[in-house]
Amino acid sequence: MGEEMVGFFTWLVMILFGVQLLILIQLIAWKTSQLKKEKRMAAEITRLRPELLKIMNGEQEEIPAIGLTGSARTEAAESILDELNHAYDGEEAVQSLRRVAEEYLTVQYKKTLKRGSWADRINTLYFIDDFSMTSMKEEVYAHFLKRKKRDEEYRQCLRNLVSFGDERVLVHLFKEPLPSIVFLKELLLRMNAELLAETEEMLETRREEHENMLFAFITVVGELNNGTYFPFVEKMLEDPREEVRIKAMKSLCSYREFTAFSLLEGFAESASWQERMYSAKLIGACRLEEFRDTLMKLISDQVWWVRFAAAQNIAQLTGGEELLKQIHTKSDDAYARDIAAHMLVRKGGRAR
Repeated sequence: MGEEMVGFFTWLVMILFGVQLLILIQLIAWKTSQLKKEKRMAAEITRLRPELLKIMNGEQEEIPAIGLTGSARTEAAESILDELNHAYDGEEAVQSLRRVAEEYLTVQYKKTLKRGSWADRINTLYFIDDFSMTSMKEEVYAHFLKRKKRDEEYRQCLRNLVSFGDERVLVHLFKEPLPSIVFLKELLLRMNAELLAETEEMLETRREEHENMLFAFITVVGELNNGTYFPFVEKMLEDPREEVRIKAMKSLCSYREFTAFSLLEGFAESASWQERMYSAKLIGACRLEEFRDTLMKLISDQVWWVRFAAAQNIAQLTGGEELLKQIHTKSDDAYARDIAAHMLVRKGGRAR
């Protein structure tokens, strides 16, 4: 019995050793193959680089062929194009890069979107975006329509389609469940003038049920200081929803422009402290000197944030620092004196 056990364990050890040896041999063979592949790719990239640089510089039209096949060809193309993408900017460079990318990668990318793994598909979508491959628009849209999950692949399809200026994408941005405000802002920043205009048109009739898009749109056009949509944003000051009005006021602060003077006093006396605060910010951001008396009232507000905004924006007006000093020394309101002193210290002055 003892000899049988020894024999069994001896065979077991030999089998395990053999398995480990086989795995090691396979790993060595795989690594050797990878190193040869990387060496071939590096040599091909080195050969291609001078000619592709000439194309990017507008010195050559003909695109050189890649002397590789299969995955090595795709990976080499992606590597050199990614390098060029980071080295050049400007519209001419984008067009040159797109032309080369479409020559090298279109066939493989069409196959990948149809039959590739999730990882391969998402990487392909990223590269299509990076290289501005507009010729892939129909394939990306067809791929998008097949997405059941709202995951990163779904979102990347939307990014690509918006960057391509595909009008069909807007319908999906207004569908339930709505994308997040953060993601919608990202998409709006990618939109061309035509898509932004169509988005505004859709919001004119659908803003009641599509708050996320409305909030994102108001914010983005303000951050971009896009004057085309200033009237739309200012019109939102009359929306019955408080949150919409506050978003519009915040956006108008970015515009540093304001014409709805008849509404400003109402906001300064609103029951909402946020509206009172943003009325103060608007007066300072737009340099509305004629509303300095409104700021003088708001600096005595019961809410600290309103008082702070009033003091901060008094400082933006002509003679603002002197006015703060007068408030600090002469005001009957202790809160106003305190916040004026605080603002003077913040500005590097002295509160006496």
